[in-house]
Amino acid sequence: MEVFVCGGAVRDIIMRFEPKDIDFVVVNSNHDEMVSNGFKRVGLDFPVYLHPETGDEYALARTEVKTSPGYNGFSCETTDVSLVQDLSRRDCTCNSIAVKIEDWEQFKITKCNQLIIDPFNGQADIHNKVLKHTSEAFQQDPVRVLRVARFAARYNFTVHSDTLELMKNIVHELNHVPTERIWMEFAKGLMEPHPHIMFQTLQAVGAFDVDIMKPYYRNEEVSSFFTRVELLQRYSNNIKSLPGRFALIGSDFTDAEYNTHRIPNDCKELSKIVNVYGMQLSMFSAFNADFRLQLIMNIRAISRPEFVHHVMDVVDAVWNNRTDDERNQLFKDLSDIKTVDAETIAVKFKKGDIIKDQLFNARVAAMSW
Repeated sequence: MEVFVCGGAVRDIIMRFEPKDIDFVVVNSNHDEMVSNGFKRVGLDFPVYLHPETGDEYALARTEVKTSPGYNGFSCETTDVSLVQDLSRRDCTCNSIAVKIEDWEQFKITKCNQLIIDPFNGQADIHNKVLKHTSEAFQQDPVRVLRVARFAARYNFTVHSDTLELMKNIVHELNHVPTERIWMEFAKGLMEPHPHIMFQTLQAVGAFDVDIMKPYYRNEEVSSFFTRVELLQRYSNNIKSLPGRFALIGSDFTDAEYNTHRIPNDCKELSKIVNVYGMQLSMFSAFNADFRLQLIMNIRAISRPEFVHHVMDVVDAVWNNRTDDERNQLFKDLSDIKTVDAETIAVKFKKGDIIKDQLFNARVAAMSW
């Protein structure tokens, strides 16, 4: 039995990042030997085992054969599979590298490239800031279209032209990928340091022309100067939350699609508010008190001022507001509204519709000071 650290952990050490996960691969072993050594099988579809002491996941080296379209249509083989064969099935050369487990601690300290097993020249591609597919096996998994775009957004790498062509060949298969898997990759990409690069890459391979991806991006101009991608490039450092960045891209989901695509409620709500009320919020101070109060109620701002700050961050970016007048007016109104005693009005007028009218009028009066 030989054990190697493979993939992203080695890549991250080379790039001077702290690895998030460590991928252990076992060569020259089998199920019976793993179990006899105390490992517990946890993978139903893939030969993955938990280490008896550390709980880390160890996978038998494997090759994969595509059996049907989509993300889960694979069968795998673990008999007599070499390390190079296992590395060859991986997505990009930067992830098709390995270090022997006995050399791992030394490698983390020294970054010595002589300790790296690199049959597909991944180190060179890392140094050249290029994402390149490892082999033709890249085409077996359409999720790799999203993963490559996400890695480009993380590291500010370019994608090799040959890899872009393979991505174009398989992008249509995203229609066979579960919506929650697409959202997981997409959300991760939104939170990378250069999220606009993910969009540029996906646009380049036609991803937003695929039915399942169409709602994710509405490529419209939002001012006389910027498209949504350009806004994401300009303002992602200011807007760091996932709901804020999701709202910034101007998605075009229907209510049903929000549910089928498993979009989180905070992302859904912020995006819908910006899409429906963003322009009005961008000129909030120009309206009379009646209209401002109705808008405040429409976005349910009274009970959640912190959420309103996130909304206005996106509105400022999308409508290029450049002043704090609208935000200041909105929060002054919210402060004035709090001076109205809703409980006293409810006791005095008792009937529901009358209470609503009286409360609305009292709040308008408070905002008009």
